[in-house]
Amino acid sequence: MLFTGYLPPTDNYNFNPIDNHRFFVWQQYKDFLGSEPNESGLDWWTKEITGGTGHNHDCNAGMNDSNPCTSNWRALDSRAFWVASHPALFTSSYGLQSGQNGEFVRLCYKIYLQRNPNDPPDLNFDGYNFWLNYLTTHYGDPASPDGVLDLTNQFLGSTEYRHRFGGS
Repeated sequence: MLFTGYLPPTDNYNFNPIDNHRFFVWQQYKDFLGSEPNESGLDWWTKEITGGTGHNHDCNAGMNDSNPCTSNWRALDSRAFWVASHPALFTSSYGLQSGQNGEFVRLCYKIYLQRNPNDPPDLNFDGYNFWLNYLTTHYGDPASPDGVLDLTNQFLGSTEYRHRFGGS
């Protein structure tokens, strides 16, 4: 794995590599596209999270910093990878196409958690049904663009997703 961004020392027991924005973007390439990014793509998408020249926002986060806007920009980056790898799921406004809420939830499990919804630790579809109901109840069927971002944020912030990368 080629990674040129700074990662804090591993003796910091509170550090999780996924908190590093550059590593996060690299992982989006691997999870969604099955490939490693080129340097310019990695830089561009990382700056979409951290802010800076040409990215039309002032999040101004460091490579390992979180502030009130970083989780939203991470979800927006991840949504771009969704649209690139699964365009048939989305409308032109980035909501879901009619009838795609269930497939989107299933793919959230597969892509972010690297498992099927009925695999351990669930061993049933309770989690899947919870998230499908959540998405549909709060954002409609088909889910709105806000629903896509909310569910993306829910999975990106989940303990199970974070455990994929170690740390806390």
